[in-house]
Amino acid sequence: MTPQTLKQVELWSLAWMILSVIASLTFKQPIVSLSIFIGFLFSVANYWILKRLLGNVFLGSKTSLGMTPIKLISLLVIKYIAMFALLGLCVIYFNLHLLGLLIGVSSLVLAIVSVAAKEALKG
Repeated sequence: MTPQTLKQVELWSLAWMILSVIASLTFKQPIVSLSIFIGFLFSVANYWILKRLLGNVFLGSKTSLGMTPIKLISLLVIKYIAMFALLGLCVIYFNLHLLGLLIGVSSLVLAIVSVAAKEALKG
């Protein structure tokens, strides 16, 4: 994986979010669009943290910021617990639309699949 590939994933993720928010406007329910956008923000935050923690590993290095595997795994577990807790709080206290939130969070997955398909078709 190259830095250019990671940049393509970021751009495709943004494109999927914009497309999803525009499509959600047809429902005429602003909470759906807001939920997609907040889900996208969670996805971007998750991607950014993973890129910071594991960026060297993605680019072929055996180490990640000089951390021991136990410390790295501990940080990842803490990150996921915090992300799930924040998502839960957003649903409970801000009454976000669950499907919209799921679509927003999934924008990164769609971006990765899009870049992988593009690379596969290139040969």
